Amino acid sequence: DTRAWMVPLTRGVVTGASVSIVRSTHTTRHTKARKSVRMTPFRVPATAGAACVESSETHPASPAVGCVPGFLRRVAECNEITSGAMGMRYVPLLVAGQAVGLMMPEFAAALLGAGDDVFELRRGDDETNGGIGETNNGADGGDGADTNGKAYSNVITGDERQNLLAAPESMLSDSKKKKLVVTLDHANAMTAPQRTETVKPILERLKTQNVITGWRDELFPVNKNYGEPPLLLVERASASLLGIKAYGVHVNGFVSDPSNGRVSKIWVARRSATKQTFPGMLDHLVAGGLPANMDPGECCVKECEEEASIPLVLARKAQPVGLVTYSSNYKGCCKRDVLFCYDLELPSDFVPQPNDGEVASFELLTVDVVSKLIANTKEFKPNVAVVLCDFFVRHGLVAPSDPGYVELVRNLRQ
Repeated sequence: DTRAWMVPLTRGVVTGASVSIVRSTHTTRHTKARKSVRMTPFRVPATAGAACVESSETHPASPAVGCVPGFLRRVAECNEITSGAMGMRYVPLLVAGQAVGLMMPEFAAALLGAGDDVFELRRGDDETNGGIGETNNGADGGDGADTNGKAYSNVITGDERQNLLAAPESMLSDSKKKKLVVTLDHANAMTAPQRTETVKPILERLKTQNVITGWRDELFPVNKNYGEPPLLLVERASASLLGIKAYGVHVNGFVSDPSNGRVSKIWVARRSATKQTFPGMLDHLVAGGLPANMDPGECCVKECEEEASIPLVLARKAQPVGLVTYSSNYKGCCKRDVLFCYDLELPSDFVPQPNDGEVASFELLTVDVVSKLIANTKEFKPNVAVVLCDFFVRHGLVAPSDPGYVELVRNLRQ
């Protein structure tokens, strides 16, 4: 389930207003001198302006009045894969005896075929009676593939192995079969750097075969839980295919009403049309993957400069507010993300500017417009919509009197 752990904030309900658009075409006193950039005009879809579900007339309206049912749809869309479905649809990946990934059977077969016996296919012992796909939820989203690695002592070889690779779906476990898993260094005889170097040429081979696409030349850690030493490092483009936990940083950039200090507008980015993933969709002011050996706070500041030209003095004011986790279906992969969320209040005269080519434009939209974009369209990148739903809850932009409020909070927090 999608979960978010957030620190309480004191901001109250704000009033919505008509759309206010500020284009990133000039610099301000808060930015370094930069060449003026002409932005692609930002167009709010007509469907975004449609009225949300009516709320109760007996309670004051929240800025996102009636939009909670749409918020609930966005949360559900980003969290399609239940723990029960994990064991039925994906092949677990164990590294050094620890369950760290969930792979589509087709990719598991490709990995085994390209691995020169580096990766092994194993069958559970007689006493192995489950555990795959049963989550052991923790503060960063749990295992998602909890299993007893030591129980898988039977290596499948020869014709049986080849037959399974030829029919990948046959590797999926069910209640009548012993569990099948893919393992790396099952005896835990290698160091993390050794595993990294051993696996690197295998992933590169899959890249040349177009099994892994969108290569980033960026390393992500492989571990069961955030903060644990990585078992190895892998190319970022392989993360969703391996079904490992991937960590990221998302920054909610907003402007407050000077008369009451409450949130009035939110900065929104339009992703570049050439982005490898979700091109042209709406995004946060700043968001990015968390590479290996980098602190989330450091990553936040780095991404602020790289993506939005936010100077250090402002970027360092970003406040960590918790986590959002989910298990989504991304092109068939089990995408298990842990997002570190930050709130960054910006001066009313600051205008972010694209810097690294990943953003086409930035727009400053009112709370009312953003809420309708989330509820009535799929313009936002799916995980961004979920983080924004949490932002709306934490800042009182939706109210307990709004239909579906309790369900929304429960789905975000459980």
